[in-house]
This record gives sequence, C-alpha cells and structure tokens, in this order.
Amino acid sequence: MPLVTLTQTQISQCKTVAKNRVDIGGEVYFNQDRMTPEYSYQIDMLGAKSELAVSLFLGLPWTGQHGVGLSDVSGFEVRSTQRKDGKQYWLYVRKQDKDAIYIYCVVDDDKVVICGWASAWQVRNNGVLLYKDNDCYGLPRKDLQPMWQLEEVTEFAGRPA
Repeated sequence: MPLVTLTQTQISQCKTVAKNRVDIGGEVYFNQDRMTPEYSYQIDMLGAKSELAVSLFLGLPWTGQHGVGLSDVSGFEVRSTQRKDGKQYWLYVRKQDKDAIYIYCVVDDDKVVICGWASAWQVRNNGVLLYKDNDCYGLPRKDLQPMWQLEEVTEFAGRPA
C-alpha cells in the first residue's frame, strides 16, 4: 500500500482547506447528531490530507474545493479515517453517495496510507450493510482493489487516442 508523507507546507494547505470547509459548511450532521465546529474541522482535515495525498500519488490536480457535484480528486471520491491501533478499517458508501470510484486512506498525522479503492457498486453489492438507517455499506480494507490497478487505469485513460 502506498504511503505519502506530507510536508509542513502541504499540512498548512490542508489546514486552510479544512478551515474554509468548516466556515462555509453551515450546520453539519453526522448520524442525526449536529457536529461541533471542532469535530467538523477534524473530519475535514482528515479529508483534505487524504485528498492531497491521493492527488500527489496519482499525479492529478487537487483544488480542495468542496461542494455538491464536485469530486474530491479529478473524478474520484476519497474516504479517510484516523489510524488507531486495533481498529478494523472499512470503506463506507451510503445511500446518498454518488456512483463513483472511492479511494480509501488511513491518516496518521503527516502520513497517509492509500489503502486501495472500490466502486460504489462494489461496496454496495460485495460489502456488508452496516447501518440500516442510512443504507451504509462497508467493504473491509482487505477486499479493496490495489492502487496499482487504478494507476494503470488512469495512465491508460490519459494516453492520446
């Protein structure tokens, strides 16, 4: 699994993106609970670090812009979680999530492990229904496609016809 170590300059960029997302985000809910701005910032910081790491690894542009209809990195969606000893890692896709390729990352401070990827269809059809209230399916990290396969796909797609 690829490991990307972010520089202090890149971490600062992620902090700015996370702060902007919190500032324009309005009321944010997670599992019917209103998130505090501090918790929202932590979530957005994990997301920004992961998105930047994926863009660096795949050589694709990342603006950090966030909004309805925008993808995280050049058509890909990025999901992330904080590293924790003994944690089981799952790529989650909810009912309202768009059909796309999702890339899953585990973040530990300035280090981002890019664990793999799966399409929303694969998660919903090969994964496990974890939360019925929002039709949230999960696919364990061990079942994700390796990043080298996605690299081949993006490299092939970028070739001139």
